[in-house]
Amino acid sequence: MRVHHGVVRELTVTFGVDQQGNAQTSGCPYGYKLNWTSANGKAHQIVRSY
Repeated sequence: MRVHHGVVRELTVTFGVDQQGNAQTSGCPYGYKLNWTSANGKAHQIVRSY
């Protein structure tokens, strides 16, 4: 996991997740997950493939 500070909103990137965004501990992971909170306080999540 990596947290990026110094951008408009804090962004957390988690690598090695399955298609639902859960950490994958075996096999081949699907991709990575991005989490952030918008200016109005709403949490967002996107899962992308590698």
